[in-house]
Amino acid sequence: MRYCDLHCDLLDKIKTPDCRTDGQKDLHLTPAKMCGSVFLQTFAVFAENERADMSYFRRKAALFNALSSRLRVCGVRTVLSVENGKMAEGRAENIEEMSRAGVKLFGLVWNGGNALGGAHDTGGGLTPQGKEMVALLAAYKIFPDVSHLSDAGFKDVYNILRFRRFPFAATHSDARALCRNSRNLEDGQLRAVADGGGIVGVNFHLPFLGKYSPAQHIAYMVNVCGEDAVAVGSDFDGIPRGYYRDCKEAARRLEGDLEREGLCARCIEKVLQKNVLRFLDG
Repeated sequence: MRYCDLHCDLLDKIKTPDCRTDGQKDLHLTPAKMCGSVFLQTFAVFAENERADMSYFRRKAALFNALSSRLRVCGVRTVLSVENGKMAEGRAENIEEMSRAGVKLFGLVWNGGNALGGAHDTGGGLTPQGKEMVALLAAYKIFPDVSHLSDAGFKDVYNILRFRRFPFAATHSDARALCRNSRNLEDGQLRAVADGGGIVGVNFHLPFLGKYSPAQHIAYMVNVCGEDAVAVGSDFDGIPRGYYRDCKEAARRLEGDLEREGLCARCIEKVLQKNVLRFLDG
């Protein structure tokens, strides 16, 4: 089954409008691979703190538009996201520009944190600027993404948004109960995302999966937070090696893997397609 994916880093590999990848081999995603395999792909504009600014965002957004044009021909929907909120430079007008460019998801921090708050590997909650940013994102209908955020930062996001009744996402995180990695979410966090109408995308990165498969993490999450809040967030081309070799293998195997974990057809369709479409289009 063609699936929807909440996170990948292919834009970091693309250098020119013709979507060249400068000879990089074994990419998880290419236009040819995505056609017939992916129903919707979210592309993150990712930058480490040193290069995270609006000029970088604008360059990558232009490449996203070129890539989207190629993928539209074979029926692949595309969504733009931001990974590292430092890119917005703390300015409301930049969030407005990102919204106009089509950004739907906004990762507040990356590893190491930034002026908005602490990351999973540093600790520390949101700063006053980070709390203002969360409220601003909600005003522009951009979903905050907590995948790299610290536990304290997660709690801050939840507390800010529950009063606004606006959902948030963890686009590429797994279940911490199955793999004790700080990038993964505790059961209470999974429920908090779901209770607010949000969504969690399961990451294919082997160190986050531990000894379990993506299908096992998905089945566990469905049991914890319900079948309406779980999806795929592969992290393809942001990880050196995934559980699945590429998007073609994921599309070929995921449905069967989920069936073997006991998920019904209705639930599988939600996880692989409907939950993301409802969340992004709702």
